[in-house]
Amino acid sequence: MNIKKTKLIFFHPYSSVGGVDLSLSTLMNNLNPKKYSIDFICIKRAKNTISLNKNIKIYELKTTRTLFSLFQFRKIIKKNLEFN
Repeated sequence: MNIKKTKLIFFHPYSSVGGVDLSLSTLMNNLNPKKYSIDFICIKRAKNTISLNKNIKIYELKTTRTLFSLFQFRKIIKKNLEFN
């Protein structure tokens, strides 16, 4: 029986230690990797991304602002999602 994984993409532009970052990393680490394929997109890579599981793919956008990252974000989404 072939189980298809659900693709989850988390976008948190300005990651820093504490608050939302800690909650997101806990959530992503506790999701079942057999059921979910997880991508994390950020602008500035935080220290807590080191504690993420190895099965979580991390994308660091090469911009300084969220508005400027939209084109790169869109490109990653198009590349990783299969539209049938």
